[in-house]
Amino acid sequence: MTYFITPFSGSVRSGRARLLRQLKALTWATLLALTLTNCSLRVSYPFMDWWLGWQVKDYISLSPSQDDQLETVLDRFHLWHQNTQLITYANTVDELESELQHASIEPEILAVYGARASELWLASLDYLLPDVQRLFLSISEAQWSEFKHNLNEHIEEEAEPVLDKTPEERTKRRAKRFEKTAKTWIGRLDPQQKHWVREWSQNLHFLTEVDMQEKRLWMNKADQLFQNRFNLSEEQLQQQLNDLISGEASRWTPDNQQLLDENRHQTMILISRLHASLSDKQRKRLFEKLGSYRSDLIYLFEKAQAAR
Repeated sequence: MTYFITPFSGSVRSGRARLLRQLKALTWATLLALTLTNCSLRVSYPFMDWWLGWQVKDYISLSPSQDDQLETVLDRFHLWHQNTQLITYANTVDELESELQHASIEPEILAVYGARASELWLASLDYLLPDVQRLFLSISEAQWSEFKHNLNEHIEEEAEPVLDKTPEERTKRRAKRFEKTAKTWIGRLDPQQKHWVREWSQNLHFLTEVDMQEKRLWMNKADQLFQNRFNLSEEQLQQQLNDLISGEASRWTPDNQQLLDENRHQTMILISRLHASLSDKQRKRLFEKLGSYRSDLIYLFEKAQAAR
């Protein structure tokens, strides 16, 4: 979710970002609202606590007391999030829209908004961390084994559609997925834009196998923390959980990180190029979609304020 407020973001997530998406679901702080491109935020956002709870239970079976605890935490988080975070999202979308009004936008500017999205995620993590810590301490060995099994299964399922493909097939699949997401934001691409997407896809590094390796390394770190959880002070455990979930302890190796950074940079260049080439019709669609997001975010925030 690093680029959750950047147009076309749904198809440019890196391997690390996909891992963080899974972990954030397990810590209930995923920024769900701006990842749902197929339905109105006004419709989807009220169900965020239910959706996040379902995500947690997809990985681990909770006891009745843990289930009650989770429901309480999610209800409280949902209220906090709607009352404090949505207006920040709306302001960020407004600022992004202003940047996109220019005829061109530099890749570095797009990267700034990606970094801002990470800051918004970390704000939610800070709020939830004490509750995450309590739930983490309540997990049994059997539940932890279940979590590891389900996470490994998910890693394999996510990679399966790609692993058996040739480089040419992977390149074509990646371009097709990007075009599909771009169509949601700006409509059908013209021939030149499609050429740029194919060129971008050909230039990216293949990181699926690297991604799987890094995820398993993260799982080993998480397992070490679980086994050592009762030997740490409250402050130490909270800090290590924060590092693990936020990604500080799951940094890729320097060589792999360089490949990932190069892919991200190429993606920002592509988005910048596409933006500069938008037709009047495409620009109209883009700004209508951004405006709809901003309007829904403000509506949900004001609704929460009125209910206080």
